[in-house]
Amino acid sequence: MVTYTNKIYSDTQIVKAWNTSNKDDEYLMVTRGQKNVSKYSITNIKYKVAMDENKIVGYYSWVDHGNWIHIGGVRVREGYQGQGIASNMISKLTQIINKKPTLVVINTKNMKIQIWVNTWINRGWVQAPNNEDIEGIPDEVLDYTRDRSKNNWLVYQPNVMNKAWNIIKNISEEEAIIFMEE
Repeated sequence: MVTYTNKIYSDTQIVKAWNTSNKDDEYLMVTRGQKNVSKYSITNIKYKVAMDENKIVGYYSWVDHGNWIHIGGVRVREGYQGQGIASNMISKLTQIINKKPTLVVINTKNMKIQIWVNTWINRGWVQAPNNEDIEGIPDEVLDYTRDRSKNNWLVYQPNVMNKAWNIIKNISEEEAIIFMEE
């Protein structure tokens, strides 16, 4: 059974922990300048992990820039994909985001990019919005992201509807049935 830890890992800690528990799937630290890696998502990055017993099977990461957040990434180990782990990690990221505007750049090797984009859009994220439609993320960050990532980035603006939608997305079928009966 996959569980999600509360421990926060640094860059060096996640590399060591991932590589120790996944000897056949080494993780190399992300570096500035790599394709589709934002310079705003690699300094002071924090990670949380999904575990299957003593094995890390996924992680999600973010950088808190004070007034806004940049998602560093979501990764699920091959063999565990398609089991809702990435979706659960996005839900956990949404809890971390709380009331801050947030940016994510989409970079996927395992699925069609539009499928991954739609996963975020279905949770209230907006794909490649205009600067004037975004509050709280500096224009220079939005311009840099637009120039570097074309349309493969999204922004989350915390508001009542987005929060409500994410709560609904996290309710299990059993909880929904109980809620509907009351």
